[in-house]
Amino acid sequence: MKKRYQYRKYELTPKTGNKIVDNHHINYIKQINDLVDILNDEKDKESIYEIFHNILYYAEKYFIEEEFSYQKTNYSNLKEHREQHREFIKKISFFRKAYQNKVDNICEEMMKFLDRWYKEHIIKEDSDATMIVN
Repeated sequence: MKKRYQYRKYELTPKTGNKIVDNHHINYIKQINDLVDILNDEKDKESIYEIFHNILYYAEKYFIEEEFSYQKTNYSNLKEHREQHREFIKKISFFRKAYQNKVDNICEEMMKFLDRWYKEHIIKEDSDATMIVN
């Protein structure tokens, strides 16, 4: 029997108090849930390209805004935070290329990565950083 993936609920995400950051986190959860639909065969597999596009667009736009706001407040871990963002973009680009090359289970691997990023970066890093700079 095929594994069923569960939707992520934004209500479980700590609110940062920063409207821009919180709105980007809502968008991130939407992209994860779109991937859940694909993995559960409720959405056409070809819509994965839209997810790649949306996640990369989200990352580039959001990361710039977030880094700029942290820079204005002299956030002490900005360099490390920025490097994590660059690694995220590289990893999503890797997943896109692997999908194009028909690598088995790459969507499942990307789901694991997005979940880990959500837990380790969004919930922990972004929430901690926003508390420091607000």
